[in-house]
Formats: sequence, structure tokens, C-alpha cells
Amino acid sequence: MSAGEIKSVGLSGQMHGLVLLDNQGIVLRPCILWNDQRTGEQCESITRKLGLQQLLRLTGNPVLPGFTAPKIVWVRENEPRIYEKTSHVLLPKDYIRLRLTGEYTTDVSDASGTSLLDVRRRTWSKEMLVVLDLPAAWMPQLIESSQIAGRISRGGSEATGLKEGIPVVGVGGDQAA
Repeated sequence: MSAGEIKSVGLSGQMHGLVLLDNQGIVLRPCILWNDQRTGEQCESITRKLGLQQLLRLTGNPVLPGFTAPKIVWVRENEPRIYEKTSHVLLPKDYIRLRLTGEYTTDVSDASGTSLLDVRRRTWSKEMLVVLDLPAAWMPQLIESSQIAGRISRGGSEATGLKEGIPVVGVGGDQAA
């Protein structure tokens, strides 16, 4: 099958990674992947601030070193110049979507591993963002896994050979998929 015959694209990828972008959509540092364990202190600090029961109520999960929120806090504490330039937070597969469509979007399955999603309401947790002092504007638009997240842009088409305008569906994180 040639790229021109493809009718739609669905994205799945490793959960929990952190891609930080500036206001032009330029990557600010190498991605911190799910298996990176540098954020133990940040996890403990976040858990102390909120308490385990409140974390579970808000996000459905304890804060774990592989999750995205403690990685953002780690960058703020250890790479302040990078943090100050940040305008967008994406998960790795969602950066691919951005390059294909121009859309800052993620699906709720992948967002559930960030420690920033109110799983029951399927929205970014305002309380988590406030407690961690993270701008809500940094977070991508949330969609369900089955929703169209965007369409192949002219640039996405030129880079891949896919037809401009074909839908790109949310799909999800690897574990959820």
C-alpha cells in the first residue's frame, strides 16, 4: 500500500513521556520517557502536598516516577531556563500528531498517565494544575480515543506522502490500546 492510498491515521505510543515545546512549537529538550526514574523526590513532594487519598480522588492514580506531572516539576526545579520557555506540554505520540496536523491534542487514555487528568470528568484537573502551579494553557486539548484529532496538514502531507486532509484519530497510549 502506498502512502497515497491510506484513508486515515491512528496514533498509539508509549505513555507518560514529556515533550516540552516553546511558543513556536519547537522542542526545548530531549523527551523524558516513561522509564526514566529521576522524579522520585517530586512524586513524594506532590503526594505530601495533596495526600494519597486526594490524589486518587482527583486522578485515579498515585503519582509515579514514570508519569508526566512529576517530570514537569523536575524540569522546573532542575532546568529552569527550559521551564521558563515552555508554552506547551505534549506526550510523544501527540508531538507526532502536532507535526502531522498542527493540532495540540491528546486522548484521555494517554492523559490518564500524566497525574493531571481528572479521570472521572475526563478533563484536566484544575486542582492538580493549581497545586503544581502549572498553566492550564500548556495542556493540549483532550479528546476521546475514537475522535478525529485533526487532519493531515500540507506540511504533514509533504513530510509523509499522506494525502492532505485525511483524518488523524486520537487512539491512545500503548497500554490502553
